[in-house]
Amino acid sequence: MLGNAAFADYCVPDYVFGTSDDDYIDGVELGDISNFSGPGDDWNDFTDFSTTLIPGLTYDLTVYNTPSWTEEYMAWIDYNQDEVFSDDERLTPDNVVLTEGASAVISFTVPFGALPGATRMRVMCVYFPGVLIDPCPAGIYNYGEAEDYTINIPAAGPYDIGATAINDLTSACGMGITPISINITNFGTEPTGSFQIAYQINDPVLGLLPVVTETYPGPAIPSLTSATYTFTDLADFSNIGEYTVTAYTIYPADAEPLNDQKEISFTSIPVVTTYPYYEDYEAGTGGWLPGGTESTWELGIPAGFAIIGAPPATPGSLNSWTTELDDYYALNEKSFVESPCYDFSSLSFPFMEFDLNYDIQLYDDGAKMQYSTDGGASWADLGAIGEGENWYNHNGCYAMWPTFYIDNYDGWSGNSAGWLHAFLNLDFLAGETDVKFRFVFASSNYWNFNDGFAFDNMWIGDPYPNDLGVSLLMDPESGPFLTATETVTVEITNYGTLPQSSFPVAFQVDGGSVISETFGGTIAPGTTATHTFIGTANLLALGDYEFKTWTNLATDEDELNDTLITEVSSLLPIADTGAYYIYSN
Repeated sequence: MLGNAAFADYCVPDYVFGTSDDDYIDGVELGDISNFSGPGDDWNDFTDFSTTLIPGLTYDLTVYNTPSWTEEYMAWIDYNQDEVFSDDERLTPDNVVLTEGASAVISFTVPFGALPGATRMRVMCVYFPGVLIDPCPAGIYNYGEAEDYTINIPAAGPYDIGATAINDLTSACGMGITPISINITNFGTEPTGSFQIAYQINDPVLGLLPVVTETYPGPAIPSLTSATYTFTDLADFSNIGEYTVTAYTIYPADAEPLNDQKEISFTSIPVVTTYPYYEDYEAGTGGWLPGGTESTWELGIPAGFAIIGAPPATPGSLNSWTTELDDYYALNEKSFVESPCYDFSSLSFPFMEFDLNYDIQLYDDGAKMQYSTDGGASWADLGAIGEGENWYNHNGCYAMWPTFYIDNYDGWSGNSAGWLHAFLNLDFLAGETDVKFRFVFASSNYWNFNDGFAFDNMWIGDPYPNDLGVSLLMDPESGPFLTATETVTVEITNYGTLPQSSFPVAFQVDGGSVISETFGGTIAPGTTATHTFIGTANLLALGDYEFKTWTNLATDEDELNDTLITEVSSLLPIADTGAYYIYSN
């Protein structure tokens, strides 16, 4: 019965309740197999679906989970066609855990020893099995589903050679002239040494470049072994953007063309050397790249339930980095957006500022920033609670464990009530030549109904000589018994290196009349001062008021931090108590 997967005598998995409570495999994709069957029987014979896998090559099996429950997955291919799914035929060493509606890619390499002919693949999901999934359960699992498919393994001919890997090409900063190294595998039964190899580059600026072809110099590659070849014609990855490199063998006697070619894509990331650096992402990612697992990061206009629209400093902005622009972030998300590389050798007192907005399930979930001084090879936490302005507000972002945990669980969590402007001193990085930053985001497996995190308008550089901004609305504060003549007091920060005096400072309530006055004192560099306006605010009516406060220094060189937007609520007191009603529109 070898080689006949459809009629082979394989065990039939037996669940107690199976798919009766919507524990099922929603979809399976591998090569020519694409089957989105939804809920079915406990075991489903899909051996009419088939694909061809070539020994020595690596493939991706994608499994899609039910939208109802968290499930664990395992898959096998009966390579030796003995009608048993043995441990060494598992496609992944451990169960793959998928949350509701999630998917996962299982990468595996077909062994050279796989017998030619038709054989079987089994994919299983189990609701919390507790141990490594058994391919032949007899009532030991309550809920889940199993699906079987046909895999065709072609017989090797005498002459079959192909490019099986492109080595050491990954997204990196400052890529330039680079050698192309590939692995060549002889899939045939005869030694082979007389053939050509070639590569072609799709450049982000120049498009498809001419093919580079060279002759393999030997020695002959024995059957079922590999050799490495480095082209003498070097590649140029100086242009910034995404590249695709395709490498392949040219051998007229080759009997199997499907395994001749290998392709890889990566991004050449810029190295920032000119400051101040400002990135508003309006022209694209600016070299910031998303990654991680269950990532929901998108670049566009936030249109969520709490994170909506552009930052006040750039009201016409069309692009902000956001976790899920118009929906909730994912469960078990461990994602990030990573910056370009920065050469800080010319900076003496660097700092960063940016706009941020967050709506994150409090306690476990959170976002934070990390930095690297070795181009992303290792990371450290950036800043801590109490540092900078509008920096971390929560010390219990436990979902950071273990992916992003380094020193603590500090981060942003809860709700920011709109866009904020953050500032952090980076003096300790002055002179470093290989700096990177990343925003990391982590969520637990508890249901959330939150938008997540957004950031925009990243600025990095040494302080400007002239740079002022309102950093805090001190009065009025939300509460009951607010009047028609509320005193307005703001805190002003001198972010620059020169003292400032006699400059305008203003406020506006709900888009009404602007009250502008002149600050009469002097603020030394790096310090703060307060200003109490002569003009007052009418907050007599119950409700929420938007306070816009700002400085208007004529020589200000960084206007991104001039303005502060704050919401103040006039609340209804409860008679004869110290409590008050929370007003909401």
